[in-house]
Amino acid sequence: MLLDDVGNEDAQEVSKAWRNNDGSGLIASGNDIVEWDGSKWHIVFDASASDHDSSGELVYTTNLNTGVQYKFDNNEWILSFEGEYPTGTWRLYF
Repeated sequence: MLLDDVGNEDAQEVSKAWRNNDGSGLIASGNDIVEWDGSKWHIVFDASASDHDSSGELVYTTNLNTGVQYKFDNNEWILSFEGEYPTGTWRLYF
């Protein structure tokens, strides 16, 4: 999950961290999710795709390192449990 834009088409040099095996570089936007396949970076979630907002469906992902789940809402990733919980719509169980 990217916090900021990475790369641009006008770059003369590509960062080693984002270089594909063929020498090209990753170009992605903040909030995109990228994945390395062993030879190339791929955008597996394009945050700028308009269908995320228009479909009304929330998109969830889990950080495999930490186990923390996030949801993509209003063009940003937030913890999946954050939000407004109106009175009477939740319970605490011990």
